[in-house]
Amino acid sequence: MKRKPNRDLVFKMCVSGVFAALDYIVTWLVQIPIPVSSGAGYINLSDVFVFVLAALVGPWTAGIVGGLAGFASDFMNPAYAFFAPFSLLIKFIEGVVAGYLFKLLRGQGEIKKVALTLKCLLAFILSGILMAALYMLPDYVFYLTSPSSLPGGTYMFIFFDLGFNLLQGVVNAVLGVLIFLGLVQVKGLTERHSASSAAYEEIKVSPLISQEQKEEKFPKKEEKENGQDLR
Repeated sequence: MKRKPNRDLVFKMCVSGVFAALDYIVTWLVQIPIPVSSGAGYINLSDVFVFVLAALVGPWTAGIVGGLAGFASDFMNPAYAFFAPFSLLIKFIEGVVAGYLFKLLRGQGEIKKVALTLKCLLAFILSGILMAALYMLPDYVFYLTSPSSLPGGTYMFIFFDLGFNLLQGVVNAVLGVLIFLGLVQVKGLTERHSASSAAYEEIKVSPLISQEQKEEKFPKKEEKENGQDLR
């Protein structure tokens, strides 16, 4: 007897594959070297897809995809290969934390679009801050192993790098929120999303003004009044 393919699993795998490819490509194409680090780091947009995947599919999927994409991006570039194993761990943690923070802040049931936006942004920004803080570890290890390659051999580059990583986290969080809110509006996507993980429920975005409030505020004109058409 042939088993029917699990549509939710197929959906999750397809979305994860697409986002992993986008994450790698965007990280590879958009690399802005941090000037004070002498090639020891760069600003990129890799966190955008980690955040969106964390909210759309789930924390563990986002962590795995983010970790693998981050590792591949650094490993394939000789200038940043040193950071590859650190990126694998840091991006994994970032994706997991972003997913669980989003789940915790969103709660259950319907949620207004403004509230969803703010809670989503908060979860992403906090995860981005964590990412920036965690990258201080490889920066410190880099300082210990190659102090001569740094400007003046000073450890202060670690804090300059932290500032740029914080900027990256905030920018990626804002872009991630915009993309996620756009995807939530796609018909049928939230229904599949809700079934793709037992821990996640369908995201129901309630309008700012309910239908009842609209009818009370803007009552419909009667088609006929006293047997005469309203003109």
